[in-house]
Amino acid sequence: MAKILAHFPLNVMILPGEKMRLHIFEPRYKQLITECLATEKTFGIPFVASSKLLNMGSEVKVTKLLTKFANGEMDIEIEGVSMFYLIDFEDPMAGKLYAGGQVERIENSDCSDDAQLINFFCSFYTSFNGKKLTNESLQNIRIFDLARWLNLNNQQKYELAGLKSARSRQLYLVHQMRFLLLIKEQEKKLKNNFLLN
Repeated sequence: MAKILAHFPLNVMILPGEKMRLHIFEPRYKQLITECLATEKTFGIPFVASSKLLNMGSEVKVTKLLTKFANGEMDIEIEGVSMFYLIDFEDPMAGKLYAGGQVERIENSDCSDDAQLINFFCSFYTSFNGKKLTNESLQNIRIFDLARWLNLNNQQKYELAGLKSARSRQLYLVHQMRFLLLIKEQEKKLKNNFLLN
């Protein structure tokens, strides 16, 4: 379903539930964040790569005003709400200093019914953290929730969001987990070789 969001383009993709801090200093974004704090509305972060505005991004909410400076600048904490396709971009929005436009949310599909994926993820988690997860702890987990555990970079998050089906997103995450496990295994072999020498 399409909706209108204020936009704050950045070179970041933020997964639902993921948090980060921003320093707000431009007048247009001071206006935007002041409005968000007053109304608890969300805003969009269209993804920018190589100075180019791309067609997807993250819907976020302000969770904390960390610091308010005398000149109006702010340090804030934001949290991802959803991912979206950018439908249009108006810069600036009518009557505002900041940009905005229509977006369509990307479905954050449930993947807890895929036993193979969940079992693989539990094994992956144990290998990396030395702790065990149970299938029960992953009930009702969604695809972007799993992605948060993998510490994907911005480009990988963008690629994941752009896949057209829940199954293709699941396969993408399995591929990422296999790659990380391979790297960990190579590092272990190198460490063992070093110790043997």
